[in-house]
Amino acid sequence: MTLQATLAGVGLFTGETCTVHVRASGGAPVSLSVAGGEAFPLSALSLARTVLSTGVRLPTGATVLTVEHLFAALAGLGIRTGVTLDVVGPEIPLIDGCARAFVTALLPFAGPRPSRPSVRVARLATLAIDDSLYRFSPGDSVVVSVSFQSSNPAIVSDARWEGSPHHFRTRIAGARTFATQEDLEKYAARGVRATLSPEHLVVIGLERLFSAGEPATADEPARHKLLDLIGDLYLHGGPFEGAIHATRPGHARTHEAILRAFREGILLPR
Repeated sequence: MTLQATLAGVGLFTGETCTVHVRASGGAPVSLSVAGGEAFPLSALSLARTVLSTGVRLPTGATVLTVEHLFAALAGLGIRTGVTLDVVGPEIPLIDGCARAFVTALLPFAGPRPSRPSVRVARLATLAIDDSLYRFSPGDSVVVSVSFQSSNPAIVSDARWEGSPHHFRTRIAGARTFATQEDLEKYAARGVRATLSPEHLVVIGLERLFSAGEPATADEPARHKLLDLIGDLYLHGGPFEGAIHATRPGHARTHEAILRAFREGILLPR
């Protein structure tokens, strides 16, 4: 019997019902298809959107929005081969506002240990992209970390992951999407649909965090920033061998930094 899983939910930007079918595909690289069409390895995809999320474009011209949580689950479990993702709908469903559901579905596809990175950090470098900083350091292990800045004194600003699938499952995958009240109003103006269940969202107040679901922890916003960063790196062959630390990361700025790092020889294939 072929190993497979299906996840369905509503898209954050379109409000449409979207489905992801996950199927085992032998030793081939992780690939993506749309509505049963031709599947392409992630290396063949290009960026389609980086406003508030990451969207990708297939060589056919088809696009899939909001891929970062699914890609983070693949990265966190160390899955680089053996999986085909078929998406029905314009984006990846938001489901629980984090990567927990994706990790649960993908866990049977993960090997006994994460696969080795295909890209390494070749030299020390710091790239400034607008008000964000990305610091690269060579090394023999995987380290991804973030510094998240907020005026809320209750927030712990830093989060770190060292490549462990167990640590990703237990500490990072469940970090929920967050926003301030002001952010929610801006997002609505940018077309974000009111599809996220309150228990799957953390709201940052002036002095505390609010959630209708499980209580929010002080470092949950930073851990969600880390989750998004890991997912964005995956599109470029990450997480990388070596360390990357991002201060005030965002989707558009992360992709710009990584593409620039490849152009400048900061990142090289292993």
